[in-house]
Amino acid sequence: MKNQELKSFKDLLVWQKSADLAVLIYSFTDKFPKSETYGIVNQMRRAAISISSNLAEGFKRRHSGFTIVELMVAMGLFLILMGIATGGFVKAMRTQRAIVGLMEANDNANLVLEQMAREIRTGYNFTGKDADADLKFVNQKNIVVWYRLNNSAIERASKNEIAGVLTANDYKKITADNVKVANFNIILFGNNVGDGYPPRITIGLSVGSTDKYLENILTNIQTTISARVLDS
Repeated sequence: MKNQELKSFKDLLVWQKSADLAVLIYSFTDKFPKSETYGIVNQMRRAAISISSNLAEGFKRRHSGFTIVELMVAMGLFLILMGIATGGFVKAMRTQRAIVGLMEANDNANLVLEQMAREIRTGYNFTGKDADADLKFVNQKNIVVWYRLNNSAIERASKNEIAGVLTANDYKKITADNVKVANFNIILFGNNVGDGYPPRITIGLSVGSTDKYLENILTNIQTTISARVLDS
């Protein structure tokens, strides 16, 4: 388009593209968390508006063309905006990744608790923490079962009492590789023989993800299971 045909800065293709970019940025930042309204959202929107504003201001001065300074300012604002947008996108992706990672870790931890609860309900002779495990009992098949926390994972071992001494090789990891268990607490009630109470076992877990971006984020999960067999 020739200079004499330009009646308004709105006829400039570069201004039209910058206006489209501003609309896109406003729409994109609408999806950002509310906590970023006065942070990255505000910065991106101001930078997007400044590009078209600088182009319009330069045009209205009626120069034969834009000065190098005006073009550099517009290009600089565009580069700043792209940098902010890229940083915002990366941050949003990390946040999404963190949410998915925590959901997966919590889902697996709940499955492990459910598996433990099914076995505990029909178990008996419960004992708490000792040298071998955090929880020990006999299941409905009269097999001795041990649960313990080891290397940020829940492990299970089972053995017939006459089958020999329990070793480290008997333990099998039951939590997923992407799950980090920081705490594994067991509280026993009614586990003493002749106390007249059905055994009740409370299990508490502090669960996180092994993802490097989620190292310090933990979720506390707790459940209480009542055994169906009364210790006699």
